[in-house]
Amino acid sequence: MRRTLGSCAPSSRTDLAAAALARHWRSNAAPAIVLARALHTHRAHAALPGDACVVNLLDEKLFNPNPDHLSYTLSKAALHAGVPLQLAPETLAALRAVLRDGGVDPALKELLLTPPSEATVAERVTPADPARIHALHEQALDQLALQLHDDWLWALEAHAVREGYRPEPGQAGRRALANLALAMLVRHAGRTGDPVWPGRALQRFKDASNMTERLGALSALVESHSELAAGALQRLYDQFAGDPLVIDKWFMLQASASEREGRVFARVRELMQHRAFTLKNPNRVRSLISSLCLRNPGAFHRPDAAGYVFWAERVIELDALNPMIAARVARALDRWIHLAEPYRSAAREAIEVLQGTPELREVDLVDGRRKRGFRCPRCDTQLWGAPQRVPQLLNLHPGSLDETSWLEPVGHIWTRSAQPWVRIPADTLRYERQPEDVLPMVRAWKARSGKPPGV
Repeated sequence: MRRTLGSCAPSSRTDLAAAALARHWRSNAAPAIVLARALHTHRAHAALPGDACVVNLLDEKLFNPNPDHLSYTLSKAALHAGVPLQLAPETLAALRAVLRDGGVDPALKELLLTPPSEATVAERVTPADPARIHALHEQALDQLALQLHDDWLWALEAHAVREGYRPEPGQAGRRALANLALAMLVRHAGRTGDPVWPGRALQRFKDASNMTERLGALSALVESHSELAAGALQRLYDQFAGDPLVIDKWFMLQASASEREGRVFARVRELMQHRAFTLKNPNRVRSLISSLCLRNPGAFHRPDAAGYVFWAERVIELDALNPMIAARVARALDRWIHLAEPYRSAAREAIEVLQGTPELREVDLVDGRRKRGFRCPRCDTQLWGAPQRVPQLLNLHPGSLDETSWLEPVGHIWTRSAQPWVRIPADTLRYERQPEDVLPMVRAWKARSGKPPGV
């Protein structure tokens, strides 16, 4: 498909006119979007064989903008954002084959058929545009729900656990895949206005004999923003108000739901006032505030910076109550420098509200060395140390991590103080006391992680 490229007439924010915007929109954006969607609709209805694609020519000004071609750049940006994501037929065929393959474990199927999270995608893109990533993530889920609709129907039926509940891997895998299939069916029903599958999900929620299926059905309703979600959420709360772990899940489901029109962010602000929520309970903070700020980029990163303001307020409040949990929440903006504008500037402003100057503390040791470390001047938490013997290294003291499953230590120190039940792997370095030379552990870590030898 060929189309005429619009001229790149100079215009800036000082002389931008509606006529220039309209001209560039008519030539650079609107025709391509309309034609691409028309082609997709025609092929879908006509069931034409083979593949087809539309190639839209962008411009380097979209990724390296300058102020003197504003109307042209805006039209190209509209083109970049206006054509919906279309999963390749080969991708859909491969996913369908995995889903239908009787030789693949259901638990593995569920992992393979779940798209990577928005946070995972953002880590691989620079600069990361949270709104764009969220839109594409939603489109990918919609495509999977639509194109594999009959396969999800089959998967839900084929992997239903009809025998009594048993906490074993086989049943767990089947329940996980059935929950994913139900979520896809409810998502598709929400997009098409079909009330059947939300109703079935609600019934599954009511009839569930275990928490996995109950929360899976509830999650499907919440994620699709079904009208039935509110009643189901209230029913779960009323039924398990005395169970702290279930109520933590109750908060988390709502805070981590896919954002639509600011509803999730507004709901989190409402839940801050809920009688079951308190900043003094670390698990409540993790389930609500951390779920929003650390695990829901689409709701947290907002063009109006309201998410960053919320984050800064919570970190300040938490720092007075529990500096450790405050430090965890603060890590929501670890990668602020990699955000696209206007998010990067807004995030930096929020961070500047919280910034301070660490205090240097020095202690003379019995062996004549001087230990140097930097601490927070308010809570006295040690942040990092600077060993004199190895000046090229810094010893970080993060306190704790939200997720530790990825940690694979390469060495262990002070093993003579280890509890009898501690099992230290044979292939790791071990030292009964503080090692005289830490460089072997550094080299072992670099070898395992694929980093250049250095040091």
